[in-house]
This record gives sequence, C-alpha cells and structure tokens, in this order.
Amino acid sequence: MHQLGHFESFTFSEYEISVVLDMPYAFTTESYIYNIVLTEDGRKVERKATATSILKKMDDEWKIIKTHSSSRAVK
Repeated sequence: MHQLGHFESFTFSEYEISVVLDMPYAFTTESYIYNIVLTEDGRKVERKATATSILKKMDDEWKIIKTHSSSRAVK
C-alpha cells in the first residue's frame, strides 16, 4: 500500500512564503500548518511546520538544490 493510503485526509492551512532572489539563486522560507487524519483509527495529527529551500535557475528552469523542513505539535 502506498504511504498516502494511510491518510483519510491531509490538508494545509496558514501557508506563508518569503522569497529572496540573488540570481541565479532563490532562497525561500515557508511556514504552514498541516492536518492529517489517519485512515486506520481516525487519529488526528496537527503540526506547525517550517521549510527552507535553496533553488538555482539552470537552463531557464528552477531546480531545488537543497531543502529542509521540520515541524512541531500545535499548542
């Protein structure tokens, strides 16, 4: 079974992004809340998450060079 098959739902909210361009690079910081409802027992998981990424424009396309994300329980 595909891993996403364990989720009854997976939603995002309160999404914000900040982008800094320094050609040929872009640096992003994202924050969001995600909610997961598990198929097996209906358990709900809510997390506040942050992600940072470094992208590079190559051949007129943006490519992700590095990304990192982390999350914590919403209080």
